[in-house]
Amino acid sequence: RELLDAEEAAVAARQRRVVARAERVAARLALENLAGRDVTAAVVAHEGRGARPAAKEVDHG
Repeated sequence: RELLDAEEAAVAARQRRVVARAERVAARLALENLAGRDVTAAVVAHEGRGARPAAKEVDHG
């Protein structure tokens, strides 16, 4: 029974990660639509330069 409970908890955790990832993608796409540019490419380039994750930095310009 404990093994089944642990497996159920692991499956639930994986499902939460998948949902969170989908929500991040949807938010990024919505931001791209609002900004009229490829935000994903800008974030990847920014993080590729060794910067902190862009989620904490917002470009309002």
